[in-house]
Amino acid sequence: MLSSLRRGRAVEPGFGIIVAVADGFGVDIAFFTREFHHQHQDQSMAQRVQAANATWPQLLRLAADIDDLPEPHRATIQTLIAILATRRRDE
Repeated sequence: MLSSLRRGRAVEPGFGIIVAVADGFGVDIAFFTREFHHQHQDQSMAQRVQAANATWPQLLRLAADIDDLPEPHRATIQTLIAILATRRRDE
């Protein structure tokens, strides 16, 4: 898929490729839209990347908070996460 883009056989990437690239760079898929760059036109590219991955610091804080919980509470949260992950794969 990605090689088709590089070789010019595909004009536009599919949504799956955009999602994978965004995930690889740790940014929201909105980063790859004109609207995002128009909204952040007064910022440098580095600032735009930081704006696109603004949720990562929140996720890190959440993970640290979960790690600080007593073991039974951590186990409960990990079980819930596993249930949600399984549910999404099955949908």
